[in-house]
Amino acid sequence: MRLLILGISGMLGHTLFLELSRNPEMDVFGTVRRLGPLRGLFPVNRLNKIKQNVDAYDFSSIVRFVADLKPEIIVNFRTSKSPWPISGGNK
Repeated sequence: MRLLILGISGMLGHTLFLELSRNPEMDVFGTVRRLGPLRGLFPVNRLNKIKQNVDAYDFSSIVRFVADLKPEIIVNFRTSKSPWPISGGNK
């Protein structure tokens, strides 16, 4: 099962990403705005499952990645000061 966790730089997203990645039946991916300072928090063998430059303030970056990855499940731990557009239209 392919699962995407939006926002794995926080405590909950990070923990869920690591725990679910242990399950061989799950193909777990995560998103971060920037991986640089977080690189040491993740096992080297999981870094290829983390997509950088997915920004909660840029809805189109999320839409593009979801369209490419085609996950079966999406878990949202991303943070934003403004809500996402419901219809996918303008902010």
